[in-house]
Amino acid sequence: MSSILPYLYLGMMVAAGWRLFIVRWSRALKIASGVVLVTVAPLLFIIPPLLHPERPFAGLLLATGIGMLAAGATCLLGGMAGAWLRQRSRKA
Repeated sequence: MSSILPYLYLGMMVAAGWRLFIVRWSRALKIASGVVLVTVAPLLFIIPPLLHPERPFAGLLLATGIGMLAAGATCLLGGMAGAWLRQRSRKA
């Protein structure tokens, strides 16, 4: 089960990016909600090592959180790009 969780997180970010592009909100609201969606889960890995860097595995937790942040942002933008390309092909 735990090996599925990273793929589930990335799939949810792609779906969220797709959905955010389709919703008729202002661009600022879309960006703000995208930032919140991407940063919530990685912050659970980033904050503890920043508060207690002397604990074991602090570096590993920090690296995992930063990796999740980068991958989540990439997947969110990928979902937005996919929705944009699909909308563009339907208009033509």
